[in-house]
Amino acid sequence: MTSKILIADTPEGSTKLNQILNGHDLTFAKTLSEARGKLEQPFDLVIAGLHFDDSRMFEFLRELKRSDCNATKPLILYCSKDTRMVRMMVESLRLISGAIGAWTFLDELAFATSSNPHAELRLIFERCLTGESPKEVGQNEILQTTSIAQNASLLNG
Repeated sequence: MTSKILIADTPEGSTKLNQILNGHDLTFAKTLSEARGKLEQPFDLVIAGLHFDDSRMFEFLRELKRSDCNATKPLILYCSKDTRMVRMMVESLRLISGAIGAWTFLDELAFATSSNPHAELRLIFERCLTGESPKEVGQNEILQTTSIAQNASLLNG
């Protein structure tokens, strides 16, 4: 089934998500003003990148919540960059994503040791689109994998 997905992320993150979600009707926004215009049309899923438009993700989320046709659509917060600051903030980002009602926070680094990270990430996105709750798709495993990857990253400097 093809779903309409809005991706508000950096060009690099959007390229990765384009590969992962190939086959869906994808709409990309690189700037906040571009995203505002796109929010006038309904989507099945919204993906917001942590580094969207020079870290303006939270401004985008405010706009999303004001959107008549997308405010209640599933939202996934996504991080595709590996920086020391992100590694230190991963747990806080998970908590924030829950507090704002996001379906989940996906840290791409958590899937770095996977034999097929794109397939694993795609499966999570697909389950979100079918209406499953994060708990049903193994949120604990996602969190556990993220924590293991985060700890390894911090240990390696």
